[in-house]
Amino acid sequence: MNHRNLQLRALLLAPLIVLGVTFSATAATAALAPSCVNLSTGNTTWSQTATAYNGCSSSKSIKLIWQYTNDSSCAALGVGSTRTYSAPYYAVVDRLDLC
Repeated sequence: MNHRNLQLRALLLAPLIVLGVTFSATAATAALAPSCVNLSTGNTTWSQTATAYNGCSSSKSIKLIWQYTNDSSCAALGVGSTRTYSAPYYAVVDRLDLC
């Protein structure tokens, strides 16, 4: 990061520091689900659906991350099992994380 970017960052963050807001420079994210957990999506007029299938050799705990609505809760997905999630029509599937 060059000197000018550091100065700009300091100017933008100064009000947050005064207010006592703390934050991390890099957002921590959960690990993505492995490729053996397949995710398929679909939609209807009123909703979006996402179905996760565990093709792995062991159970996985997964959490579906949506854009524009609440994420799912963490759920165990056994070997060979599927789990289907629904969300409002305007939601978009972002990713599938391990939890």
